[in-house]
Amino acid sequence: MGSETVTTPLVDELRRVLRQAVVFESAYGVSLLKAASHSDLDVQVPALQKIDEMGRQLPDLIAADTRFPGTKVLMIHSASNGFVGFYPRFFAVSMILRLLRTGDAEGTIAWLQRILATVDASGWSISLLWYVAVDAPIPLTDDVTIVPVQSIPESVHKRWIAAMPLDVMRSPIGMMDLHPPAAALIKPIKLDRFFYSPSDQDEAVVVGEQRSLLYEIGMALTAIGPRPVIPVANWTTRDDPDLEDATMGRRSVTTSS
Repeated sequence: MGSETVTTPLVDELRRVLRQAVVFESAYGVSLLKAASHSDLDVQVPALQKIDEMGRQLPDLIAADTRFPGTKVLMIHSASNGFVGFYPRFFAVSMILRLLRTGDAEGTIAWLQRILATVDASGWSISLLWYVAVDAPIPLTDDVTIVPVQSIPESVHKRWIAAMPLDVMRSPIGMMDLHPPAAALIKPIKLDRFFYSPSDQDEAVVVGEQRSLLYEIGMALTAIGPRPVIPVANWTTRDDPDLEDATMGRRSVTTSS
């Protein structure tokens, strides 16, 4: 007698999402995952809307599943020095993106369980710079290094910046000065806690202090000359790829205005 496939309402919903993704690909000629980052907004916007729609049932199903912490609110750091919600209402897009990449409903559920069990995290605070270039990493302090843009730790943020059209990366000093930033400041960070509740946000200073330090070093590079050094964007990258996946639906990059 063969073993039966174990199913739950959550597994059923994730498998339904995969079927909907196939329908989308048939209609647009590109996978839903690729469409979500497509350069053509007529493709990208419907894909993002579809992913948002697909995830609407997940929070209630997850909260009702005894493998997860019910309706307990869990938040994560954002690149803007504050916090963003993750569980139980805002994880769905990250979960859908993970599911689309793996095609594995049960594996995606196990992934979310691992994420929610995360205690601490390490990673990098990163500040992308205009008007400075280096050929190789150069230590500036005991733990801050200026690196070529190619040496920035891999993350969804780095891929997003790399795919940004050149005219969006226009220098704020010269409107005709079209060139991408060539260097960044990076600093390792260690977060003693990855998740916390809205009533316990004392670790905000950790990310904020890192960003302030990188800003001050950028200003020091400006003082050295010969040109002003301008920060383009700042973000935090986690070393654990699973934690990076968890933040994909909560993309948080602060950019210069």
